[in-house]
Amino acid sequence: MMQIEESNMQFIVDEQRVLQIEKNSYLQKAQGVMACEFISWGDDDNVVCLVEAKTSSPKPNNGNADYKKRLPYFTECVRDKFVNSFQTFVAAKVGRFAETKQVELNVTAQRLDLSTTNFKFYLVIKNHKLDWLSPVSDLLQQKMHPFLTCWNIRSTAVKVLNEDLARSSGLVK
Repeated sequence: MMQIEESNMQFIVDEQRVLQIEKNSYLQKAQGVMACEFISWGDDDNVVCLVEAKTSSPKPNNGNADYKKRLPYFTECVRDKFVNSFQTFVAAKVGRFAETKQVELNVTAQRLDLSTTNFKFYLVIKNHKLDWLSPVSDLLQQKMHPFLTCWNIRSTAVKVLNEDLARSSGLVK
């Protein structure tokens, strides 16, 4: 097991079952291609998790107009990171980077059967209050709806957690 430090949180992952996609040099050089922190997968449950971590997000302020402008932008950025990361992972899985080796998957990822794999998208926001999670979650699911529909992934696969919920689910130490 290894720890990945992101947004002042420590995520526990199996080093044989993780792709730190945000640190990929090819994607870092590509302009406009944002990626989530990492992608991890289990050994027998056929679940692939895409994880994005944030130290903060827009907070509701009694209907403050600034919040109403910032929350859509925030969720669009997170959606773009998830979609770009998912597409890059699938592209690597089907061999689109085989010659250039710009994105390489280890043997455990190569064994995944994408036709039966379940995908989960976790946005973890440090120090976020429970009652602030629902508006972020609802809007992120709405923003991701076209993508999820095209890939036959249920909107319930998109989860927005604070650090405490992520800890209780085993994502964060």
